[in-house]
Amino acid sequence: MRQEGKYPVRDYMELWKAHRDLHGLAYGPFTTEGESWYRLRQALNQRLLKPTEAALYTDALNEVIDDFMVRLSQLQAESASGDQVPDIAHHFYHFALEAISYILFEKRIGCLERSIPQDTRTFIRSIDLMFKNSVYSTILPKWTRSVLPFWKRYLDGWNTIFSFGKKLIDQKLEEIEAQLQTGGPDGVQISGYLHFLLTSGQLSPHEAMGSLPELLLAGVDTVGEGGRRGDQGLPAPILNQFPIIPHLSLIFVPPEIPPHFVSHSTSQTSNTLTWALYHLSKHPEIQAALHKEVMGVVPAGQVPQHKDFAHMPLLKAVLKETLRLYPVVPVNSRVITEKEIEVGGFFFPKNTQFVLCHYVASRDPSIFPEPESFRPERWLRKSQTDTLRVQHPFGSVPFGYGVRACLGRRIAELEMQLLLTRLIQQYEVALAPETGEVKSMARVVLVPSKKVGLRFLQRQC
Repeated sequence: MRQEGKYPVRDYMELWKAHRDLHGLAYGPFTTEGESWYRLRQALNQRLLKPTEAALYTDALNEVIDDFMVRLSQLQAESASGDQVPDIAHHFYHFALEAISYILFEKRIGCLERSIPQDTRTFIRSIDLMFKNSVYSTILPKWTRSVLPFWKRYLDGWNTIFSFGKKLIDQKLEEIEAQLQTGGPDGVQISGYLHFLLTSGQLSPHEAMGSLPELLLAGVDTVGEGGRRGDQGLPAPILNQFPIIPHLSLIFVPPEIPPHFVSHSTSQTSNTLTWALYHLSKHPEIQAALHKEVMGVVPAGQVPQHKDFAHMPLLKAVLKETLRLYPVVPVNSRVITEKEIEVGGFFFPKNTQFVLCHYVASRDPSIFPEPESFRPERWLRKSQTDTLRVQHPFGSVPFGYGVRACLGRRIAELEMQLLLTRLIQQYEVALAPETGEVKSMARVVLVPSKKVGLRFLQRQC
C-alpha cells in the first residue's frame, strides 16, 4: 500500500462502468481512474475529509439522532416486554441512510418515520437488488445476460439508485435557481455539501449525478434488507483459508480475475454499532465503565458535541476494537500498474492485483494478542501493557489507507460516536434472550449471521 503511487487503482470496477456507459452517466469516485479520479477526489474531499470539516455536520447528525431515539422508543413500546428491539441492525441501517442523505443532499428522506415513503422504500430495496445481482453478473459469462434475469435486475437496481439521486440533485438545482432569480449571485446561500459542490464550481450537475449516488452507497451498509439472514454468505473464518503470502495477509490475484466483491466501500455505521452493542451487552463491566465516562463528559439531558470526544478515550477504543474484530469491508485491494514491485521477498509484475485481508490481519495473534477477545483497553495508551499493545500500524485499517482511503471516514466516526454516546447515556443495553451467540458472515461486506435482538433498559439518573 505504501507503493501504491499517486493514482492508486483499487479495482477496475468493470461491472459498475458497464452500467454508466450504457446510460451515458459520468463516472464517480469508485469508477474513475488516473488523473481524472485524482481531480474528482480532490473536489469531493472538501467539506468531508478533515475532522474539523466533519464537525460542521454535528448539528445535522444530532437532529437525525433525535428522531432515531424517538423511533427507538416506539419500537420498544411495540414489543411484548416494552424494552426490546428484535433486529437492531435493520434500524441502524435506516439511521445511516437518513444521516448520509441529509449530509450529501441536505434532504430528509423519511427512513425514521413510522411509515417510510414509498420512493425511499423502493430505493432501499434497489441497493440490495443491485449488490445481490452483481455477484451473479460477475461470475456468469456475458452471454448469459440476455438469457438469465440477473443482469437486468442488476441494471434495474442501479437505475433506481440513480433515479433517486437525480431527484434529490434536481431539487437542489431548483433551490439554487430560485435563489439566483430572487437575489442574484449574492443571494445564493451556500449551505451543505451538495450546495457547496454545485455553487462553487467544484462539480458540474453531470459530474454530481455520477458521483453523489456512489457516495450515497458508500455512506450506508451495502447489506440491504436481506444481508443478515445468512442465505447468501460465507462464515467469515473461511477468509483465513485463502492462500496468502506468508506473514503479510496478502492474496496474489492474477490481473484477469477482478474480484469485484472486495471493492465496495461502505460506511461502518450500521454493522459496527450493532457489533459494539452486542459486545457491550456481553461485557457489562466495559459497558459500566463506558457509561461512567460518558456521564462524566455529557451528563443526562445534554447533547454531545464534536469537542466532547477528545475526553472519551474509552468510547473511541470500543469503536476501534469493534472495527478490528469486524472490519465491515473484510478485504481491500490495489492494482499496481506502474512498475513491478517486491513484497516480502517476492517479485510481482505490474498490473498485479493484491488483496489485503483486513479480517485475517486484525485477528493475527502475532499482531494482536488474544485476537478473538473483545478488549478495548488495548487501544488505551495509559492502560496498555506489553501483552496487549498494538504491534503493527497496518494491523487494523478498517477505513483503508492512503489517498484512496474511505472518503467518509470522519463522518462515519462522528455519527457512531454521537449515537453510541446517546444510547449509553440513556440506556443499559442487554441481549434479548433469543439472540444467543452471533457469528460474522462474509457477504459483500462482513455482517452478523442472524438478527441481533437487544433490550434497551432505561437508566435511572
